Amino acid sequence: LEAVRHVEHLEEHSPEADASTAACATLPLSGFKVVDFCNVVAGPACARMLVELGAQVTKVDTVQPLHSPVIMTTFTGETAVGKRSIILDASTTEGRTIVEQLVASADLIVANKLDDQLARMGIDRDSLQRLNPRAIGIQLTAHRGERRGPRHDYPGYDPALQGLTGIMMRFGREGCPTFHGIASCVDYLCGYLGTWAGTTALFARQRRLADAGR
Repeated sequence: LEAVRHVEHLEEHSPEADASTAACATLPLSGFKVVDFCNVVAGPACARMLVELGAQVTKVDTVQPLHSPVIMTTFTGETAVGKRSIILDASTTEGRTIVEQLVASADLIVANKLDDQLARMGIDRDSLQRLNPRAIGIQLTAHRGERRGPRHDYPGYDPALQGLTGIMMRFGREGCPTFHGIASCVDYLCGYLGTWAGTTALFARQRRLADAGR
C-alpha cells in the first residue's frame, strides 16, 4: 500500500512543509513490480516511465527478435534505463514457467501486443485472472478504441499513426506532408498515456484494498 500511504502522507503536510523532506520522499511506485513485454518505443517508454516513478521493472525479451539491431540495441539505450532484463523463449515449457512466475508476483503487466499475441504468450485477460487476479494489465495498441472497429487488429508504427492522426499535415511543404522530425512523438505520447492509465488503475486498486482493511 506504499502508493496510498505516500499520497496520504503528502496530504497530511501543510504547504509550509520542509522542502528538503519532500525532496527525500519515497517515489510513488517504490515497492511495486512491473513486467515489461514490450518492444520498439511506445511500450518500452511506458515501462521506463514506471521505472522513473520508482517501480521495479523486469524487461522480458525473446531469444529471436523480429526487429533490426537498431531497435533492439540502440533504442534500448534510452527506453531500457533502470530496468532489469531477461531473455527467454516463452514458447518452451521452461520459458512459459518463468513468465508465469514473473506475472504471479507483478502489480503491472505492460505489453504492446494484439489480443491473439497476448493469448499465445499466456498474458491475456483470462490468463492474468488465473495467475494473478490482482495484476493490472496495460495493453498498448495502435487502432483500438472503446468499440471494436475495422482496424481493431491492425498493428501500427509511429509514422503510420502520424499520418492517420493528421500530424504529418503540420510538417513538410504544401502538398507534401511528412512525419514529425526524428522523434517518435506518437509512440512516446502513447507510452506516457499508458503510464497514466496504469498508475491510475493501480491507485484505485490500492485505495480499494485500504478501504477493505479498515
